[in-house]
Amino acid sequence: MPLLFRALLTLLAAAIFGATPADARRVALVIGNGAYSHAERLANPTNDADAVAVALKRMKFDHVTLHRDLTADGMRRALGAFAAEATGADVAIVFYAGHGIEVDGQNYLIPSDARLTRSAVVELETIPLTAVTGAIAGAQKLRLVILDACRNNPFRAKMAAADTGPRRRSIGRGLARIEPGDNELIAFAAAGGTEADDGAGRHSPFTAALLKSLETPGLEVRVLFGAVRDDVLAATSRGQTPHVYGTLGREAIYLVPPDAAGAKSSAEAEIARRVAAEKARLEAEMAARLEAERKRIPSSPPATATVVPAPTPAPTAPSKGKLVTRAGALLHTFDGHPDMVLSVAFAPGTIFSAGHDGTLKSWSLEKEALNWSVKAHDGATNAVAVSRSGFVATAGSDGLVKKWDVAKGKGARMNSFKIGTKSVTTAAIDRHSNWIAAGGANNSVMIWDANSERLIGTIDHHVNAITSLAFASDFPTLVIGSRDKTITVWRLNQVAWGSSWKNLERTINTGGDAVSAVAITPDGKLVISGSWDRLIKVWDRASGELVRTLEGHEGEVYSLAVTPDGAHVLSASHDKTVRLWEIASGKLVRVHQAHAAYALAVAISQDGMIFASGGCDEFKDQKCVKGLVKYWALVDRYE
Repeated sequence: MPLLFRALLTLLAAAIFGATPADARRVALVIGNGAYSHAERLANPTNDADAVAVALKRMKFDHVTLHRDLTADGMRRALGAFAAEATGADVAIVFYAGHGIEVDGQNYLIPSDARLTRSAVVELETIPLTAVTGAIAGAQKLRLVILDACRNNPFRAKMAAADTGPRRRSIGRGLARIEPGDNELIAFAAAGGTEADDGAGRHSPFTAALLKSLETPGLEVRVLFGAVRDDVLAATSRGQTPHVYGTLGREAIYLVPPDAAGAKSSAEAEIARRVAAEKARLEAEMAARLEAERKRIPSSPPATATVVPAPTPAPTAPSKGKLVTRAGALLHTFDGHPDMVLSVAFAPGTIFSAGHDGTLKSWSLEKEALNWSVKAHDGATNAVAVSRSGFVATAGSDGLVKKWDVAKGKGARMNSFKIGTKSVTTAAIDRHSNWIAAGGANNSVMIWDANSERLIGTIDHHVNAITSLAFASDFPTLVIGSRDKTITVWRLNQVAWGSSWKNLERTINTGGDAVSAVAITPDGKLVISGSWDRLIKVWDRASGELVRTLEGHEGEVYSLAVTPDGAHVLSASHDKTVRLWEIASGKLVRVHQAHAAYALAVAISQDGMIFASGGCDEFKDQKCVKGLVKYWALVDRYE
């Protein structure tokens, strides 16, 4: 009967909802350029792009491609790939945050590597807005370009000063007004000829307003941008007026359908009513058949019940003593970061935490209190890694990797290593050699010998930002995860001494979204990845083949940690949870509701008894205002 009703439920659901057309796709390309090589860095575009991409994924877009700090070649490749995705799609959206410029009435988006020393090179070094609209031309129902690109432009004055000849070009403020084609809208953060504010918070005023309304059910797209306009006017004291160019037909277009929850509950109620009616009909029919069968067969003596002896209880395992802490219990919460916690790491008796507030903090497990705190980086401290020999390394958005003396319970800076002008997002320390590896938005990894403080070599292989690093126990092996959707495994047994390493062991094309976290089991046989598509994948290192996929997270996977015995992996996610998985079977063992907003970091103690998590626990005005560090029991503890 249960199988029958499940089948019935499926058929009724199909009848009520109908089938979804295979070509009714919605796709989006999101680009944030902030780390300009030849201009002052913009703080918000990458934050804006990340948040918009996450929102579009929550809105069930079929495919969302996110890029940060693209060069001119990178932007051309991204638009070319997206043009193929957009062809035949129902809805195609491009969101761009960064610098833009208007020259002679034409609009251009500025890649991260542009120099723009004079106006004559604009067409060579930038991306015309017409290339963006051309990339979405194949979409059927709605073509939408959202440009948060009208900021005060540092290139404008330089170009104007260089144009002194008789053919001097007109270089405007902001972007020029345009006339899009049919079924096409282009939203400017500020009206044509005016400039937009980058904002003092985590997001620009325009993107903050967009995020506020973007996921609202039943907000028709034209009304959506009307709400954005009103919120930006209020936030800037009417100093900035967004504008949308283009027109649509009479059909209402929703990015989130109206009353989606109400429609779903109504349909579910209809399904339940029909199933109940069918169940009652079947039960009545079965009862009638049983009664007819009872009357047909003569009565017989009652059967004698057979008593089956109860099985002998299994032997009881020897007592482990008194259970004092159950696995999964929250042991303590450390409150001290005024912004999100981006990374956590263990040393004996200590948890280190790195925060978006730029600090490195040391927490005592014995005293359950703060040991010390230092301002580690200008901007965010993105990562912290611990050595065996009394120092830790941090990576920051200021382009630096720093080495800190913590052996004597203090946070004294020992040295700094400059990786470039772009943000360093991840760092790892090999515990055998004290080599420090770090990578980030410049798409490369640099490796130093922490003892001699000498650059050993670089790895220039990936075509997008480095997101995660992990040293294997079989030194010298390094695993790299990147936003280019690949994982690479490198054997560092031949020292490069300042040059680029060539000895690539394996490339794993994950076939999913950007890789956001990597780990490797202690035996070095399995590589584990987490990604923006919410999946955790286990790979065979020797063959590069996918072993299994762990599914269950409802948000992007940001961090992974493998237990010392190699049996389990912990994952931290945007869905606020930290989850424990059995690697061999893929079974979900436990879910921890870890953080109120989202979980960003996870680490396991050296003895495998406890783990730490970090994340964001309170949002206010589109900004995280409280980041907590928590530690938990990983296994039962007895005494």
